[in-house]
Amino acid sequence: MPVPPDLIHAADTAARPARPETLERATDALFAAPNSPFFFVFYPKHRGNWKVETIQAGQGIPDEDVGTWWLPVLQQEPVQPGVNGNHTLVSGANPEHQYDTAHVRIKRRGGIILSHDLGYMKEREVTHPRTKLPGVAYLEAWSELRPGLPDQRPKLVFDRTRYNRWLLWLMREGYLPAPDAMLLDVQRGRVAKRAPRRATVAHPDPALKATYVQEARDKEAQVAAAVVPEQADPVPAKKRPAYKRVN
Repeated sequence: MPVPPDLIHAADTAARPARPETLERATDALFAAPNSPFFFVFYPKHRGNWKVETIQAGQGIPDEDVGTWWLPVLQQEPVQPGVNGNHTLVSGANPEHQYDTAHVRIKRRGGIILSHDLGYMKEREVTHPRTKLPGVAYLEAWSELRPGLPDQRPKLVFDRTRYNRWLLWLMREGYLPAPDAMLLDVQRGRVAKRAPRRATVAHPDPALKATYVQEARDKEAQVAAAVVPEQADPVPAKKRPAYKRVN
């Protein structure tokens, strides 16, 4: 099943779907530093790689997405020569050879590499602010680059709700596995200790201390209410598409 378009359309209206072929330079390039293409990687066995997020009801949000969920925490893996096992390509080499070794290492560490077919990477033309040379900035689909004030970096605006809905979709469709129950128990236990610990710490401002304690209690309640998204089928290997060249 393809990713629903509303979950991965580019938040930055000047961005386009990332493609390997060379495209014409845009005439409205933004002053920003070019960067490297990337893959999203997920390590399901690490306790810190599961988070609790609440998706509120709103315009365009289906009822089935509304709720408090356990969702994965993804890492960006840049395809940058010399970084984390990525290689410099020799003339005529298959572009996938640039990151083959890096991906082997990720898999050996228990990581799952998400294909670009899942629509998360976009690109837009930029001009380097110092050298004035043209280049490409690779963005997450939910990020928008907006011009900043003079002599300041562009602002990066992120649509967290739509990103969390995409993570929810990945879980439901079986691209990522459900979390181990023991990992979630560890997370619940750590959160449950926050409010009592904060209540015993001396603080010069009683009102501010009460706020900190209440924040911890609210987080504990949110974690207690979180559920794991249901998956229609077990996680099949065939659901993880073959990697596509990105440069």
